[in-house]
Amino acid sequence: TGGPENVRIGANRNGSIVAPNVVSGNTRDGIRVEGAATNAIYIASNTVGLSGDRLSAVGNGENGIHVLDDAADTEVIGNQIGGNGVDGVKAEAGALRTRIVGNTVGADGNGDPAGNTFSGIAVIGAAETVVGDADGGGNITVSNGTMGVYVQDATDTVVQFNAIGLLGDEVTPRGNGEDGVLVIFGGGTVIGGVDAGNVISANTLRCIRLIGDDGKEVLGTTIGT
Repeated sequence: TGGPENVRIGANRNGSIVAPNVVSGNTRDGIRVEGAATNAIYIASNTVGLSGDRLSAVGNGENGIHVLDDAADTEVIGNQIGGNGVDGVKAEAGALRTRIVGNTVGADGNGDPAGNTFSGIAVIGAAETVVGDADGGGNITVSNGTMGVYVQDATDTVVQFNAIGLLGDEVTPRGNGEDGVLVIFGGGTVIGGVDAGNVISANTLRCIRLIGDDGKEVLGTTIGT
């Protein structure tokens, strides 16, 4: 049987309708996209884990936005996400072609810390995940308890155009609690690119940590400035 397809949560793709939701204070995930029959869910312009004015944490008990179990072609665009009990955005367990762009993860509407307990963005066992791109822009991932971006056992993840440990001005420090980017056995991961680099600074441990010899690339990224 078919699952949900082409569902809009917060805004539509051409921006002609923008009706953002406040998704906060839930016991488990704020927004959960799950299952192989679930396709092309579009999640944009929402407040997840914060109050309606985006100034106070009202975290969800688990992840802010969670894509899993072979859900395909989910887009997570331009949301303000903070204060959640696990990760801000997580794509895992076979999630395919998730696109995570233009989000602020770990700060409130004033840019003050509103970190998620663990990572800002986590990609675990997913495939072809995009974390920032030229069309939707990079993510700002700051003040999270562990990593800004965490990739484990995932394939062909692309991390580009992001500010990790800095606010969007790429100057104001809001470091993550451990590494800026941690990749563990993430075959085919590309961090940055020609004219597509990230800016990574002010994180407590390392800017980038790579574990496992399985074909990762770091290109055109500014580190520690």
